[in-house]
Amino acid sequence: MGDTNKSCSPNMGDRNLNGIASASGVGSTQVVSAVPSRRVLRGSLLVLVVAILSVGIAFANHQWIRSKKAAFRNQCKEVQGSGKWVELRKISEQWSAWDSSSVDAMLYAADASIHVEDFESAVDFLSKIPDSDPRALPSLVVLSNMQFGVINRPLDGVRTCEGILRIDQRATAAHHQLIEFYAITLQKRRLEQQIRFAIDSQREPPKSYVYLFLMDTMRIAGASESNSRWLEQDPDSELFDVARVLHLPEP
Repeated sequence: MGDTNKSCSPNMGDRNLNGIASASGVGSTQVVSAVPSRRVLRGSLLVLVVAILSVGIAFANHQWIRSKKAAFRNQCKEVQGSGKWVELRKISEQWSAWDSSSVDAMLYAADASIHVEDFESAVDFLSKIPDSDPRALPSLVVLSNMQFGVINRPLDGVRTCEGILRIDQRATAAHHQLIEFYAITLQKRRLEQQIRFAIDSQREPPKSYVYLFLMDTMRIAGASESNSRWLEQDPDSELFDVARVLHLPEP
């Protein structure tokens, strides 16, 4: 009996050891394979959290920008309605410094500058308005009026009007300005070309036909004075000097 027990115990021990080894082997395999899964999960969660935070920050920033623009716009509208031009200029220039692409800020700043008679600043703001903006045309018309008039730079006014017509060839004001300028400065070839262009665009002023008929003999009232004023800005201009003389009334 004792021998039988001795011979059986090793087999049972082997089976027990094999069972333990098998169990241990399965367990270690499960632990090793589970570790990468948890790492991947943690990494995925981290990416998700970062993405959510990024979207949240971007949304909050967008809302803050909208709110700041609205605050600037409301302030400008209020002081403009009250005729507080110095204050409007200050606020609109702060707005333009914060957002240099804001056309609203440029227009408010230009309006304020005109009212405080800082025309050079007004020209600077109006010149920055992109052609693609729907408010560009009326703004450029105001700009050309100042260039031909109060700031006394008619050649800049010509370039502005030409730019207006590149945007819209039916812009009446630009046609009229150029026709009048070429008539006053007696640039006959350009005058005729501009009148033909205006006629083709159905935007010619009534006096265009008078200019065509009297092109070689015309003298325009006030043209000599206009050339004299433009000559002050450009004393070496032969164009203004000759036209000034030729428009003088006959003795």
